[in-house]
Amino acid sequence: MKEISILFYDDKAVELLQNPLYQSGGATKQVLAWSKGLQSIGVNTILMGATANTTHLKRFTNIIISFNPNKGIRILRYFYYRIPLTIMGIFRSKADYIYYGVPGEESGLIAIVSKILRKKFILRVSNDHFADDRYKIKTDSIRYFFFLTGFRLADYILCQNDYQYEKMSQKYPQKTFKLVNPYAGKLNKKTIPFEKKKQIAWVGTIQYQKNISLLLKIAKTLPDIPFKIAGNISSKLDKDSQIALGELRNLPNVNFLGFLKKEDVLKLLENSYILLNTSHHEGFSNTYLEAFSVSTPVFSLEHNDPNNIIAANKLGEVYKNADDFAIKFTKLIKNHENFDLMSKNCINYMKDNHNLIKQSNEFLKIITDNKL
Repeated sequence: MKEISILFYDDKAVELLQNPLYQSGGATKQVLAWSKGLQSIGVNTILMGATANTTHLKRFTNIIISFNPNKGIRILRYFYYRIPLTIMGIFRSKADYIYYGVPGEESGLIAIVSKILRKKFILRVSNDHFADDRYKIKTDSIRYFFFLTGFRLADYILCQNDYQYEKMSQKYPQKTFKLVNPYAGKLNKKTIPFEKKKQIAWVGTIQYQKNISLLLKIAKTLPDIPFKIAGNISSKLDKDSQIALGELRNLPNVNFLGFLKKEDVLKLLENSYILLNTSHHEGFSNTYLEAFSVSTPVFSLEHNDPNNIIAANKLGEVYKNADDFAIKFTKLIKNHENFDLMSKNCINYMKDNHNLIKQSNEFLKIITDNKL
């Protein structure tokens, strides 16, 4: 069998390799996990992206720099600089497949380049709002055209959960597949005792999607419980979130930690009763996997429970609103036996469902068994 080569295009992954404190989302963490897992089963993986700094990349042999994002004349540089260099980089990689992890205008451009070079294009659906009509409302017609182009030209559309799969398979039935996220980190061998838990953890970029107003309401309902919030504040924070953030800062039980390195996030989660998710929408949050890996249950809004995993596997609780959260959380911390059971379930669930090698084999099986 011919060795397969997959190119993962992600600017943020290139930056993250150079700087562990570089702010990136779950899609970038997935790229690095897929690359690592697929390499371990014999697939040649290449990482490609744009960066202005290559000083710390010399030790990596599988990276291609597409272009310097600081060079060129704005708008015009797409045509005379960025697109030509991207085409040259992908051509030089000799990859069989091109992977892009977030649908958007750039995924459409990469899809076009892939078709020009006769490469198979893999598009990952990173969030539920990409699977329905919500993205269309938020963007302009030109960006939406390229967004749709990415899906139309994709050879494989990889969904994270049942909702995404249902929506995308209605539009593109022959090329839509479900593949849950891999986890490249270590799993705790033992659960963390309840007595060592100290707070509720909230992890993410402070932005509209993360529903800061609900976080404020929940923190107010439990004034005696410490809340620790990890993450940077978005530069495009909406007015409602700004107001909620201001009130959160004045609550005595809320502590802002700023952006943390992965090992510090895991330490925070390890010492927390639960990970709290308040988002308006998610896909399959990687912070869930990080919490489960250290035996910490997750409390999520009902619509952010991907594939019903939290409810079905007793990995935490789903709640409807701030009052419902307070009732369920209070009940949990009064029942240590139930808490311990959830903690054990978290570790077992990770072993059975998000093993890096197992998921990488599933990824490979999809693209090799389905010649589209």
